[in-house]
Amino acid sequence: MDNNMQKDLVSARKFGPEHGFLKAVPVLFGLSDEALTELARLLTKRLFSKDSHVFYQDDRVEHLFFLEFGRIEIYKSDMDGRKLTMWFIQPGDVFCLANLYAQKSFANAMAVVDSSLYCLKRSDLGRFLLAHSELSHSLVQCLSVKLASYSTILDDIAFLNVTSRMAKILLQHKKESAAGQFFCELNQSELAGRLGTCREVVCRTLGRMRAAGVIDTKPEGKVRGVIIRDLKKLADYVQDS
Repeated sequence: MDNNMQKDLVSARKFGPEHGFLKAVPVLFGLSDEALTELARLLTKRLFSKDSHVFYQDDRVEHLFFLEFGRIEIYKSDMDGRKLTMWFIQPGDVFCLANLYAQKSFANAMAVVDSSLYCLKRSDLGRFLLAHSELSHSLVQCLSVKLASYSTILDDIAFLNVTSRMAKILLQHKKESAAGQFFCELNQSELAGRLGTCREVVCRTLGRMRAAGVIDTKPEGKVRGVIIRDLKKLADYVQDS
């Protein structure tokens, strides 16, 4: 057993598993072990199965959430079932901070896969911040990043056409296979959510890109999703909007 593993085991025995998780949460970097232990005592753990909701749009919000494992989709929707995916929460992320002080959620939060969350009551967060003001700076930074994300989403919807937005999403989510092939794993439903449109529009847009030789949608070996044939032409769709 190496020294790092021994230290982790000693830490887990001394402080508990919640402390080990919190120590790896970026927004909590800088807090002392004592502060993290204090925070851990305030947390409750909740499990959400795939496709279940943490909260719905306009729900009253009473907790700040830390994602331990899984994946949470933050999205907006209307009465007609149209959907706009804002972003995804990944393990170690904190979310619902803005909602917490507005006391009403501005979007829906749904578990994309089975997920585990640690929950912190709004009243407990307020008292903790009074005792540990160094956390306030990190939370303000977190909010600033989210505000910048909102601005980008609004700019894209206002100033880019569907093809340009599709190209931008494919580029943002591209991965590279062992064979050097670029691809995007998002399926058509997920692409529709990111675009705020329906699957039919996604299908037509991908069809035009495929006809132009920019992408392909046929699986190649272990690669699934949208296969990117020409990165430069795909980037040109964004620039030419």
